[in-house]
Amino acid sequence: MLLDAHVHLLDLHDEKARGAVLEQSLLANPVTFFCNTTSPEQWDAVTALAPLYPSLVPFCGLHPWYTAARAPDWQERLERCAATGACRGIGEVGLDTLQGAPLSLQQELLSCQIEIARAAGKPLVLHCVHAWGELLGVLGRFRALPPFMVHAFGSSIEVLEKLLEKGAYVSFWLKDLRRKREKMKPLIARVPDQRLLLETDFPNCRFNANGDAGIEYRRCLDAVYDETAALRGVTSESLRRLVYDNGTIFTNPAAAGKR
Repeated sequence: MLLDAHVHLLDLHDEKARGAVLEQSLLANPVTFFCNTTSPEQWDAVTALAPLYPSLVPFCGLHPWYTAARAPDWQERLERCAATGACRGIGEVGLDTLQGAPLSLQQELLSCQIEIARAAGKPLVLHCVHAWGELLGVLGRFRALPPFMVHAFGSSIEVLEKLLEKGAYVSFWLKDLRRKREKMKPLIARVPDQRLLLETDFPNCRFNANGDAGIEYRRCLDAVYDETAALRGVTSESLRRLVYDNGTIFTNPAAAGKR
């Protein structure tokens, strides 16, 4: 019973490395992971892999970094993918001031993708860098939001509280737990048990870029649980059960509603 709430498997361009991660997800203590994509070029690949690997939960989205170079038919393709059920969620989408289209256009593209998620009844995975006020503004345009998570959260307590008020699930990743431990501790403590998620953001967390991808993946996953458990003062095993249960709203909303 292990959940990894954010992985970019297709950023591993070596098929052997991808296979090693997928094999690790099927071993003892199997891992369910949310496989995020960034642009239409990745959507077909992830939806083709999903039927072969029950551990892989495919998310399709236009990442803010790719908004400037978006394909003309991206919206139609995403709507079709969401409506047919080829993708289980919309992600990774959001706002980023460091890269991509102008922020005003990113906001419109994000609103569009939230509407696609709402229409198809799909959950969302959100990315945000230096645009929390704008992100909260976009979320505030909607009377109701689908289940959504904010990945790799590292902003302030004030922003965290506003996101929680809107129903956010909040995910943390290993790099922030290690390089910003003192900042992250109160954030992790503030997230209610029922809203907490954890992620590797693999391959972005690799300890050894030249090592076996499968082994490196498992090391990252074990480490994010162990270090979060230490910060929250709980056992790693209880945390694994908690996060796995929280993830069911993204993988099986009907079952989540009965918890």
